[in-house]
Amino acid sequence: MPRTSPLSGNQVTPLPSVLDRATMIDHSLLHPAMTDSQLRAGLKIARDCACATACVEPYALPMWAEALAGFPHCNSHPDVIVAEGTRALSEGATEIDIVVNAGKGLGGDGDYGASELEQVNDAMTARDAIKVLFATKLTDVL
Repeated sequence: MPRTSPLSGNQVTPLPSVLDRATMIDHSLLHPAMTDSQLRAGLKIARDCACATACVEPYALPMWAEALAGFPHCNSHPDVIVAEGTRALSEGATEIDIVVNAGKGLGGDGDYGASELEQVNDAMTARDAIKVLFATKLTDVL
């Protein structure tokens, strides 16, 4: 929201906050000597700051999936969500959380959300491992 500068009287638009800027960052976790501990810490930072992406080496994909599946806003294609969930279960996960696609819901496309949840549910129900979440942090836009 613009404000008036007390010095010049001109309209001034505030700079984005650090967290606002983080949503535009591709958080690179690609250093060849990065330890698993450093990688997990970096993934936590990416998740906590809602970075646009978290880039990891291919060997680290299981850690990435564990920390950030559907990251940051759970708007992956349903096929990707099913693949991530199936892989996570095969690698030892006991529960898969899915966050309802807020943009589709807010846009009135309830059929998309229902279809997405049905696809994921069909794939995960055999293992009794799905939990549906709603991004309540977004309720200020509802």
